[in-house]
Amino acid sequence: MLCVRPLTLRASRSVAALRASVPTAWLPLFRRTQGRAARLYFSQRPQLEDLFAELKAGATRATDTGAGCADAVTLGDSWLAPAITLGLVAPVPKAEASRWLARLPPGWLPLLRRRALDGAPCSGGPIWGVPYRWGCTLLAMRTDIAACADVTDWEHLWKPQLRGRVGMVNAPREVLAIALRSLGACPNTADLGALPRGITQDMLAERLRSFMRTQARAMRRVCASR
Repeated sequence: MLCVRPLTLRASRSVAALRASVPTAWLPLFRRTQGRAARLYFSQRPQLEDLFAELKAGATRATDTGAGCADAVTLGDSWLAPAITLGLVAPVPKAEASRWLARLPPGWLPLLRRRALDGAPCSGGPIWGVPYRWGCTLLAMRTDIAACADVTDWEHLWKPQLRGRVGMVNAPREVLAIALRSLGACPNTADLGALPRGITQDMLAERLRSFMRTQARAMRRVCASR
């Protein structure tokens, strides 16, 4: 989603975005419709992790053009709460009166309204981002080298045949989600103290430990789409 930085007093504006996340025709179209008076600078990075790191580091020199000094930056949902907690982003100005907010499906609002204190979802909180894309986490298997052919559910990732052969994105939320799914719990569980009957937090913790210790071969960073 697109997040805004605490506003600064300058005539030009800059955006730091994930590579390939913005159509190539968007920037010249913006400049053509807004006229020469609206100066916009646009930079791209290959990883969402890179954008958050730059945002956290801030501007290191006057000529910086990255997320550390941008007016708006794209972040994944996993990075939104830390960015809010650290004061790296600000609520979207006049979001409540905007047309794009009125057109959003209701399911998006709980993800956008957050507490300023810790970035946690809050039904009455301000709007902290503008969603522009979404994706799914899927199971994919190399059939040419697969150790077993019956991997059809998340719990199958813990099979002994897949020991040290599972690759995952390097995002705690993703790993926690597959652990919850493997135990039959909803990955969107907000309160781990209210897990389904028969599932304890100790069971979930052991599930996570066993996956990282024995099953995971590589934790890959989330890459930009190509």
